[in-house]
Amino acid sequence: PHYNLYLESISVNGQTLSIDSSVFATASTSGTIIDSGTTLAYIAEQAYDVFITA
Repeated sequence: PHYNLYLESISVNGQTLSIDSSVFATASTSGTIIDSGTTLAYIAEQAYDVFITA
């Protein structure tokens, strides 16, 4: 199964990353989905660079 959720932020090592929460807004073609049947994680392009450099 998969679940849509309202993601507000991402923290790494206790520091909240500077990512606009609208990046994670749910819609029919985007948003934040937790899928218990996958081993991969996908992150929105607008959040990816910030996450990788953290």
